[in-house]
Amino acid sequence: MKKKSKFLIILFLSVFVLQINVNAQDFKKYYQKSGKLVQKLTGSATGEQTIIWDDYGVKELTISKINMMGMSMEQYTLYINNDLYTWGNQEPTVKHFSDDAVKELTKRKYTADDYANLGKEMMKQSNFIEKGKETVLGKNCIVWENPDGIKLWGWKNLTLKMEMNVMGMSLKYEPVSLDIDISIPSETFDLPKDKTVEENTDVKKLNENAKMIEIMDNMSKTGTNN
Repeated sequence: MKKKSKFLIILFLSVFVLQINVNAQDFKKYYQKSGKLVQKLTGSATGEQTIIWDDYGVKELTISKINMMGMSMEQYTLYINNDLYTWGNQEPTVKHFSDDAVKELTKRKYTADDYANLGKEMMKQSNFIEKGKETVLGKNCIVWENPDGIKLWGWKNLTLKMEMNVMGMSLKYEPVSLDIDISIPSETFDLPKDKTVEENTDVKKLNENAKMIEIMDNMSKTGTNN
């Protein structure tokens, strides 16, 4: 796998697995105002992933519970506007990052359709090929696959299902349930009160953001996001 391909795959997954957040007033990542997606993880690791969002993605929480090699962990990723927070269940601090890519999406006032076009462009640059359509949880999903062992089932800017066979590891995320346009308690998106917030700068994240903004610039020039 070429270095560029690896970088784009990581960038793509950061958008569609970790579900990059947006400001609902200027930009809508999702077509639905709110929702909750629960997925089961099987393969080289087992567990569960839950994604909860509100205000079309202005608030979004991902909870990952993973069991691997006899160890269990819980990881939380929270987006509120342009701010990213991450923490583990046994970590004393919450890491805070400012997300430049999200700021750019908000500034450009992307619609959910624009965001879908961005996702398609990123997949193409990661050597993903559209393989057809399949029904998952009653939703008509577009199936994407690349030569590096990653297969995705996408619906309305959500990755409902994913299979990965990379570097000797086999992982499968399968949907258990999807509820949309539901009432989400506001406290769902509160930071843990027993942890302190720590400011961070992530060079890898900065590089990913720069690449994503470059793709947005190219789309703007060609009119792809219109």
